Amino acid sequence: MAITRLNNNSISAVSALPSGVGGKVLQHQYASFSIGNTSITSTSNVATVILDKITPSSSSSKIIIQAQCPMFVQATGSGGNDWFARGTMAIYRDTTNIGEVYGGGGSGKMTGAYNYAHSTDLATMSIEDAPSSTNEITYTVYLRYQRLQGSGGEVNPQGLGTISLMEIA
Repeated sequence: MAITRLNNNSISAVSALPSGVGGKVLQHQYASFSIGNTSITSTSNVATVILDKITPSSSSSKIIIQAQCPMFVQATGSGGNDWFARGTMAIYRDTTNIGEVYGGGGSGKMTGAYNYAHSTDLATMSIEDAPSSTNEITYTVYLRYQRLQGSGGEVNPQGLGTISLMEIA
């Protein structure tokens, strides 16, 4: 078996690609946040500390957002109740919800001696946005508690949350 080696002069620059071939990452940003145990009992989206800002260089650019948030979901209620609860993570562009995903959740039965149930999860999401703007944009992770069965509970983001923004031409 013969091995073919390329010399340094045989590789051309990426900028030499023909027009319309592939996209280019124009900028990339990453931010991480240590989140303490913060109780969210709202069934409406609540902003977290996980956010980052980007200023697109062109109104035709796309922004790829990748975010993760560890969450602890806890259902509470009286003994003997069945429960089903989950946390939901959403990503907002400024004040507009551009997408959401279900995070931690589970189901079970509470007993007289054990009046709450819980689950943990790492909610992750990746979404492409077309903001059609060259103004500074803030992307923020929001969370909400969803009680689908049972009488109460909360979602607690805790641990290391991250967000990554990439502008693509």
